[in-house]
Amino acid sequence: MVSKPKYLEPVEIKELANKHLNGKFNVRDAALIAFSGMSYLTLLDLSLIRVKDLITESGKVYKQTVLPAEFNANGKQKVVIIPDKPPLLNFIEDVIKWRNKEKFGLSNLGTYCGLNPESRFFLDNDGNEFLLTPRAKGNNEIAKMQPTKLRRHFDKFVFPLGVTPQGLNRSFLLNFYSESIKDGKPSQTIQSLVKLTGLTVETIRRQVYREPRTVKEVLEQMY
Repeated sequence: MVSKPKYLEPVEIKELANKHLNGKFNVRDAALIAFSGMSYLTLLDLSLIRVKDLITESGKVYKQTVLPAEFNANGKQKVVIIPDKPPLLNFIEDVIKWRNKEKFGLSNLGTYCGLNPESRFFLDNDGNEFLLTPRAKGNNEIAKMQPTKLRRHFDKFVFPLGVTPQGLNRSFLLNFYSESIKDGKPSQTIQSLVKLTGLTVETIRRQVYREPRTVKEVLEQMY
């Protein structure tokens, strides 16, 4: 029986990420989870995002960056916001330290915090990229590739029942919508989400409608 999808609140996403900092996991794993649920980076995005997409030549973390349109099947760029506060900012800085410590994808130019700017930001435990595989033989269009290796890596994480990478992405969408809609401007909220997710307006509208809660769940939330 397939479990019902579970969507997490921001505090739950932070807790889930922090639980993957130790033991057989490390800061890279925590960062992967955080960026899935606190931005709309898909497994494909996480496999492709480069050092130079997140940090400047002088080694500063971008407060706002844009992923290339070629990453997205919709052909749209995706804006990624890095707030000047934990946890995303801290995770980026800690992954940089981890890579330097492990000597993964380094450069001797003294720029980009010592990392090769063209290298993928998230690397596996051997310092290799999370490679993609074609969905169809002979079709190597980036947006239509499958993040097979990273999906297998996510399968090792300890997630609550019903939580998936796709569910973490939708958690971000729902959480952003719920917070932004408090300003009473749904059309502006939708347009912001178009920029942050690369999804179409129609897709976002379909996804922001939460499944109806039972009377008991509504009353528990009220009181």
